[in-house]
Amino acid sequence: MDQLPIASSPTFDESFGTSNGNYYTNSCSVVTEQFSARYMLQQNLPYGNYFITVGGDDGYRFSLDGGSTWVINNWGDHAYTTTTYTATLSGTKNMVLEYYENGGANRVTFDMSANLLPVTLTSWTATASTDDQTLLKWAATNAVDFDHYIIQRSTDGQNYQDIRTVPGSSIQDYSFTDVFPYNGLVYYRLEMVDLDGRANYSSVATLLRHSTTPTRIYPTIVENSNVFVETSKTIRQARLEVFDMNGRRLQEKDWPALEGRQQMAITALPAGAYLVRLSDSQSTIAKQIILVR
Repeated sequence: MDQLPIASSPTFDESFGTSNGNYYTNSCSVVTEQFSARYMLQQNLPYGNYFITVGGDDGYRFSLDGGSTWVINNWGDHAYTTTTYTATLSGTKNMVLEYYENGGANRVTFDMSANLLPVTLTSWTATASTDDQTLLKWAATNAVDFDHYIIQRSTDGQNYQDIRTVPGSSIQDYSFTDVFPYNGLVYYRLEMVDLDGRANYSSVATLLRHSTTPTRIYPTIVENSNVFVETSKTIRQARLEVFDMNGRRLQEKDWPALEGRQQMAITALPAGAYLVRLSDSQSTIAKQIILVR
């Protein structure tokens, strides 16, 4: 027999015990000791993480594409059990739910819940507009109870800093230019926050930068433990840091005003590859070095 669940609340738990009985549907009644059942529901799902649980004694299976494929498939004789399917879904889904009963507890269940995400991101890119500028562009739809975006930047792919907050609106296309002099790989992502504070993250966009800033760190091969910084401008509140390749900071040196050529001795570190980073309140320059002992 076929039956259409209610779109607003498709959850149900039907238990008939172990004796024969009648199960009344919108088109027929069946004896509950041995039967097969198919439920069908077409529903437009808002963008979100969905948790779908199907249970039965005996076989059950569940499809999102009208029965062409089964995302849950436990089609065999067994005692009552459940299976859960979790996925990020959106748009119109033709859901089909099938059961058969061959004796036993005569129980069929279905539950669907969702953690709705604040917005659907349809595109997200980072491209170099000049040597020191990155053009960030994204497009979004299905903004339901959405509040704002936070653009985040990282130079190690692990630790991100907020660089701009962009209010959510009815427009679908956004852009922002990040002025960031840097030599090396830069990582960008979006934090998308809805009105109640729940957040979701975009994929990470990466860009290899080659800065034209009049400051350099050298040499690449360090044989005598000394790393040099040379600049044609004054860098105030400058900090030179040394990191291992796992992003752990190992050594640092500060200058209230960095001018001309300065040096830092790298001490008590074994030979190997390291990242040296020079930063102030507005910009960052990084260089990978090889320490030779």
